[in-house]
Amino acid sequence: MSLPKYLSKSDFKLARSCQTKLYYRKLGYPAVQEGSEFLELLAEGGYVVEAIAKLRFPDGVRVQTEADPEAANAETLALLNHADTITLFEATLLHERALARADILLKQGQRLDLIEVKARSFDQSEYQRRIDEGKSSLFSLAGWRDTIEDVAFQTHLLRSHFPDFEIRAFLMLPDKTKPSAIDQLHRQFQVRRVPIDAGFSQIQVEFLGDVAALKSANFLTQIDITAEVEALLPTVRAGIQQYTSLLWPSLQRADPALSISCRDCEYWVEDEAPLNGFRHCWGELADVSPHLLDLYRVGSLRDRANELIQQGRVSLYDVTPDLLVKKDGSRTAYGDRQLRQIHHTREGTEWVSEELADILDSFAYPLHFIDMETCAPAIPCYSGMRPYETIAFQWSCHTLTAPDAEPQHECWICTEDEFPNFAFAESLMQCLGSTGTPFMWSNHENTVLREILEQMERRGYHNPALRDWLSHTVRFNGIDTGRLVDLCQLTEKHYLHPQMRGSTSIKVVLEAIWRTNAQLRDRFPHYVCYDDGRLLSPYKALPSGLINGEAIAVTEGTAAIRAYRAMVHHTEGICDPATRDQWKDLLLQYCQLDTAAMVMVWWHWVGLLGQVI
Repeated sequence: MSLPKYLSKSDFKLARSCQTKLYYRKLGYPAVQEGSEFLELLAEGGYVVEAIAKLRFPDGVRVQTEADPEAANAETLALLNHADTITLFEATLLHERALARADILLKQGQRLDLIEVKARSFDQSEYQRRIDEGKSSLFSLAGWRDTIEDVAFQTHLLRSHFPDFEIRAFLMLPDKTKPSAIDQLHRQFQVRRVPIDAGFSQIQVEFLGDVAALKSANFLTQIDITAEVEALLPTVRAGIQQYTSLLWPSLQRADPALSISCRDCEYWVEDEAPLNGFRHCWGELADVSPHLLDLYRVGSLRDRANELIQQGRVSLYDVTPDLLVKKDGSRTAYGDRQLRQIHHTREGTEWVSEELADILDSFAYPLHFIDMETCAPAIPCYSGMRPYETIAFQWSCHTLTAPDAEPQHECWICTEDEFPNFAFAESLMQCLGSTGTPFMWSNHENTVLREILEQMERRGYHNPALRDWLSHTVRFNGIDTGRLVDLCQLTEKHYLHPQMRGSTSIKVVLEAIWRTNAQLRDRFPHYVCYDDGRLLSPYKALPSGLINGEAIAVTEGTAAIRAYRAMVHHTEGICDPATRDQWKDLLLQYCQLDTAAMVMVWWHWVGLLGQVI
């Protein structure tokens, strides 16, 4: 085994969450995020944002020897030491086995400006409001700490080489308050992976448009974070020393600190994997079933649950009623549902509340079950858009006109490279009308329609009927008005299946009832599929398509975004009409299942309550 040479920024960030993970990473343990389409989408957006930022510095010099960190560090130092003024891209900084590459580094005399480019949403108006009110900056909030530590890591290395220089630190971020005037901006970038040497490759982004127009669009904001970085430097220095000691002179595995945080560990992979970091840490405790980590909202019992884990008591049944009671004797916020989960898991039975029948009876027909597919790209794709503004590209709706009616399906999908949101909303308005009850699963659909209403105002889009319909359909700021009903919220309050294992995700709920309700399988036979004798979830039964030699399946939201971008933005290469139709079919069948799943849940509830479906 070759020894890991360096502690990178990403190593440092990983170790900050759990030191034991550093061992797994350096030994190449499989992680669930590897190959994740979601992470690939984020990375691509990050590379494009970085390319836009670098276009602001036309005289920037790129450090070339990236495959060899030591040579790149030597090149970086030579360039900095031999020029009074210079701008470097990918400056490589190496000191005592800690390694970082700086996105943009400016030298002017005895001053160094370190600019870290992040494809992270930033609201300049919110930032300024906090400053004006005398509050600490946004960057002092917990959600920004890892970002500031990233820059502090680089600052530490820079100061190690240039102790007498003034070093300032900045973030450059997409500002969601700044609209762009460029239409189809996404088409002006070419993103490709280019091999270099020794098996290394790098992402290259080429801008094909008007640089002057891009600069004038100016939807990136640069923020001085020097003070925040300085405050974290002692912690970061101590962390670097601690983590490098785990790598050299020999790779060591830090003793794991087992806790409920382990449920989100990226090294908790399928049991069939030869290397499983979670199982390595938990040992035989990983095999306990039902598991404590499956408890609904287990995070609400953080200290008490962690104490059980330290005692080796990790069964769901180790959570006793007294642990769900606060000091004043009242039940914790989620205690009732947690108790029900424990009881019904032990009994192997479902639970419906006494109120659910009356609640279902109160909803006026027709019942509309709706689902939307959206994306929020870091780069504003169309004129008038802002970074991370929502693009709503597809909806599906199953409608029940009466209790004994068969569901009717309607859908809409954007296949043209244009801002789709108003056509999206107008078609949905025609489908739903102003009567009956529209259902969603979770609050996403409400958020999307509310944002479209705001977009109408910002863009001056004139459609009074649509504006009125949206105003009466959506809920505003949690106020109990509007027509949309959240089935996920109803599930949390009124329904539990032992196989849901504490989750209320539509996919988990559907799989639980699918396995136990033969009537649903009879009514939706096209979703019935077995693998090695095991009944699959309808989502896993969705057929894939062979596109450009690759088997593509769309079974979750990120894959849907990929399909939309491939179909409309041609991100997967040339998209002829036949290929476009393949992507379209994959999108349609996935979104249709999301709303069919809600119908199945509804019918399942009706059946449990003694009515015939």
